[in-house]
Order: sequence, then structure tokens, then C-alpha cells
Amino acid sequence: MELPKKLLTAKKIAAVFVDLDETLWKGTIVHDDELVLNKGRLEVIELLYSKGVQIFIVSKNDKDEVSRTLELLRINKDIFTYVVANWEPKVQNIDNLLKMTDILPQTAVFIDDNVINRNAVKIQFPNLHVLEPEMMGFLSGIPAIDVRRKELPSEIKRRQNRYRAKINERSLFGSGATNKIQESLKKEICVAVPPVNNLYRLAKLLFTTHRLNFNPPIEHDEELLLDNLFHKINQGRVVYAVSASHQGNPLGLIGAFVVNFNDRVATIENATFSCSSMDLGFEERSIALLLGKLKDQGIDRVFLYLADSSTNARIQKLLWRLSFSPISSEDGSRHLVFNKYVSRFNPEKYSPLIKEVENLDLTYPGMPEVIEFFYDEVSPLINFADSIVNLGSARGEVLGLLEEHQKQQFIVATKGAKIINVDLEYVSEVDNIVADAENLQKVFTNESQNQVWAIELLEHTRHPWRALSEMVRICKVDGYIFITVPGKSFPKHEYPVDFWRIGPNTLTRIFASEYFKLIALENIGQADNLRRTMVVFKKTKTTPPNFVSAFIGGKLNEENGITYFE
Repeated sequence: MELPKKLLTAKKIAAVFVDLDETLWKGTIVHDDELVLNKGRLEVIELLYSKGVQIFIVSKNDKDEVSRTLELLRINKDIFTYVVANWEPKVQNIDNLLKMTDILPQTAVFIDDNVINRNAVKIQFPNLHVLEPEMMGFLSGIPAIDVRRKELPSEIKRRQNRYRAKINERSLFGSGATNKIQESLKKEICVAVPPVNNLYRLAKLLFTTHRLNFNPPIEHDEELLLDNLFHKINQGRVVYAVSASHQGNPLGLIGAFVVNFNDRVATIENATFSCSSMDLGFEERSIALLLGKLKDQGIDRVFLYLADSSTNARIQKLLWRLSFSPISSEDGSRHLVFNKYVSRFNPEKYSPLIKEVENLDLTYPGMPEVIEFFYDEVSPLINFADSIVNLGSARGEVLGLLEEHQKQQFIVATKGAKIINVDLEYVSEVDNIVADAENLQKVFTNESQNQVWAIELLEHTRHPWRALSEMVRICKVDGYIFITVPGKSFPKHEYPVDFWRIGPNTLTRIFASEYFKLIALENIGQADNLRRTMVVFKKTKTTPPNFVSAFIGGKLNEENGITYFE
């Protein structure tokens, strides 16, 4: 039994429509059989769910009976985005789900034991992948699934919420909904400039969203796109994020804009919206709110660039509703140029039932490269009962510790070591020591710590050489120092200050071989314009007092106030 070739070459799998009777378990509900769960098939479904694939039940049963059976077999109902259990033809139910979710047939898989159901779906949707239950085990190994990383539970939940919102809303409006129903949906939206660390998420959205991307990226690598986004911000562009909620359920990040400013003119160079939130009214509302914000900043005229493609036809219609005027492209490319005068623009005329809120609701999973480096290079060096100082700990954001799932992983990875968090401000959930990393004399004695960490800290200190000297002082001989620092390309981010970019050459020169051994070094980004440097040094002998002296030879950028060291 072989998988269809088109499934092996599929670029993306977004959804699985799965039957229950004689598929996920042996036996049928309606015949009151003794049901036996197929654990192997459930494990495949759980793996797909953990990688962000939407799982839909499509079953010929009563919905209440399905719910009771899932509970009886102890199957976690949360892994299913939506349950369609009725006595309608399955091909009709799949057709409805595809229309309501905007999922493309070529990105979906249907699994059913009944050959009649499978053939009906094949005829109706030639591009949809149709499998017998016996072939489910192969799904986890196909390239489109194998290359995907497991996602954070919070992000999976938010994407599910987006699809559920679309299904619920379109079901309502299909039955003749009124403005009162629209108002009862309690939609909220925020358009704002996100913290620089969230740019990783925005870059991923710009890279992976194809159907509502104003100008699809030319980069075929997500890392290159991220570097390009940082470069634009360093040149003065401003990125806006869009988050939303629907009926009290957070939808998370659903859109982004890249805006260039030139005196009283702004240009929206790129924008994107998540396909999973299409047609909920958020696109129109977010553009209207952005125009209102630009007007409040003194902008008179807004230009917008849009790739001339069939997938962007819906965006063109949206721009016409917002009274944008098309003008000819200046460079003769396949880009459309629109413009609008905004001095009298009123954003409340557009989708006013979607309430604007002040705070972005963005999950922050941490910095992927720092997390990977920590687990690969630092965690193996930790021993049970080690004492570790984490300077500039904040809430553990960089290591992704705002997410409960990642926090539990971190606890396992640190093997019972005592983690002493230190920060300038007290954070109750961390219960840190309040101290200045530049002066720890009253807090830690010489050579008392097995490891000392400075994760994204040094750029925020006024005298990083003093912080480094303190790290060296309190680290035991045969202990380790773990440092991550942003590189040249990383945008300025003042928490509360941002003065320095310290490159790998400077770090390796400071930690000379006479006293230290380089254990690991990784540079992220382009060689001449690094995004980040991460290092681990082992202290091999006691160092003199004030081991690190003031840096010399850096280059000051007078525009942003940052001094750069190679």
C-alpha cells in the first residue's frame, strides 16, 4: 500500500477531515458496538495537531453521541478544531467546511473507511488527498508534515479559535443574521507597534501567508526575510501588528503592516493577514484603524503597494471600499499603486462593531535561536544541585518561559539546579533578587556559582565591561559563562536603554585562552551583519580583580546612539 504521489509532493497540509467509526476506533456507535480505540491512529492525529494541522471530525452520527464517546474513550476533545456529526453526505459536510474555513482542497486530507464516501470526495474534490485508515501511519512521515516543528499549545489554540470563529460566524450569517447578532459576536482588535522581540512572529506570518499577502516575499528562506525586516526597521520603517479576539476567545496575531514614512507621506510597503481569520471583518477594520493612526501622526497622504495577482483581487475590493484610488505603477512592474488622502478620514465608518482595544494580544514564544542554543549547548553542562545566576532575568521571555509548556521543558532541562534570577526590578512571579549586574559584591561571593548567564542583557547595561567582570568574579573555576547579545542588524530596543552591540571578536578577545576555554560559539545572520551571537566559555583558572576593562575601538552611530564592537 503506497501513498498517492501528490500527497508526497504536497507543499502544505493545513487540515485533516477524519471519520470515527471503523477509522479512529473499531466498531460503530449507532450499533452500540463495544468500541476499541486504535491508539496508533490517534497518535498520528495527536502528532498532526501538535504541528498545527487543523483536525476536523466528519462523522455520520449524532453530535451528542460523538461527544460522549470521546469522553468514554478518554480522547482529548481539544485536539479537534470542529466536530461535524450529522446524517448528511460527508462530501457535503466537507464542502461546507472548506467554504467556511477557506482551506484549499489541495492542503486537506480526508480519511474514511467507506469506499463510497472516499470516491464521492475524490470526484467532488480531485485535488483533495483521500486516504484509507490503514494509510494514516504514513502521514507523519510525508515531507509537508515532517519538516514542520511542533507548535506552542497557546498558538495552536489561537489558530483553532480563528477557524472556529469563521465557522460559527458564517453559520450564523448563512441563516440570515442581523446586526444584533453581529454585535453579539463581541469582536475586538488592536493595531499597534509590537516589541521588537515579536518581529520573529511577524516575519513568520509574512513568510508563510500567501493568499492575503500584499507583496509576497521574494526570499525563499525565513531567516533571510527576518534579516530583511530588521534591515528595514533600522532604515526607519515601522512595523504594526494586528491582534484580535472573537466572542472572548483570543485569536492572537492575525496581521501585520510595514510602513515607510517620508515627511507627511506614508507608504504601506507590505501587509499580510492570516488566512485563518479571513472574512471576519478584521482586514477592513485594521486598515481603517491604521489609516486613523497615520492621520493622528500628521500624515496627509498614504500610498499602498499591492502585487497584481488573482489572490489579491479581494484586497483590491477592500481598498476600493476604503476609497483608495489606483494610480499607475511608477516602475512598470507587476505592482499596483494606490493612494489616499487621510486628513479627513474617519476610521469609525468602517466595521464599527469591531471594538478597538489598546493592548496587543501576542503570545511570545521566545527567541528560537537562543532557545535552541540553550538546549543544545548549555543544558548538557548543567548538573543536579548546581547554583546558576541568571542576570537580567526579567520573566524569562527570551527562553520562552511565558509559555507553560516551555516552562516545564526548562525545569526538566535544568535538572534540579538552583536558578537565582537577578534583575533591576522585582518580578513577583519570578521572585528574583533585585540588584545591578554591574555591582554584585553584596549579593554573591567570589567563585560561588557553577554557571552565570547574561541572556540579552549586556546591550542594556551602561557599563557592560563591569557586568562581565562581575560574571567572571562570581563564576567558579570549571564553571561556565553563557552570553547572548544582539548583533549589528538587530533593531534598537530600549528596555529601558540600548547602548551596545558587542560582536564575537570582542567577546572572544575578552575571554582570553589563559583563563577561559571556548565551549560553543554560534553567530546568527549574515556574516557582515549579524543578528545575534551566542557563546559559552569555561573558566579554567582564577582571574584578577576587575578582569574586564572598558571597551575601546567601537563605532558610534550618532543617529541611534548605539556603539558597535566587532
